[in-house]
Amino acid sequence: MLIVGEPAPAVDLTHQAKRDLVKVERELAKTQRAGINGPPTYQSALAKGIEAAYKPRGITIKEYILPDGRRMSRVTGSGGSKCHAALDNHTIMAEAYRSQGRVAKEVPCPPN
Repeated sequence: MLIVGEPAPAVDLTHQAKRDLVKVERELAKTQRAGINGPPTYQSALAKGIEAAYKPRGITIKEYILPDGRRMSRVTGSGGSKCHAALDNHTIMAEAYRSQGRVAKEVPCPPN
C-alpha cells in the first residue's frame, strides 16, 4: 500500500514501465499492420496502377538487304516483330502505294 507523498519503490516503477512498454509496442504493431493491410486509399491505388502499367519497352531494329537489292527492316518490340521493306521501283502497286504517301510496305519476316 502506497501512501500519498511517499515515492514509489523503484522495483514497482520498472515493472510498470515494462508492462506499459509491451502495451505501447502492441498498439504500434496494430497501427503499422493496419497501414499495410488496410483499405487502399485513392493515392495508393493510383500509385500501384501506374507502377503496374509501366513495362519497359525495348525496341530493336535490324536491317537486311533483300536479294533484289531493297532494304528491309525488322522491328521487334514487346508486341512481337514486324518487317517493312522499301517499295519496288517499277511496279504498279508501288505507284499506288506512293500515291497514298507510303514509302514502305509490311512484308513477311524471314526466319531468325
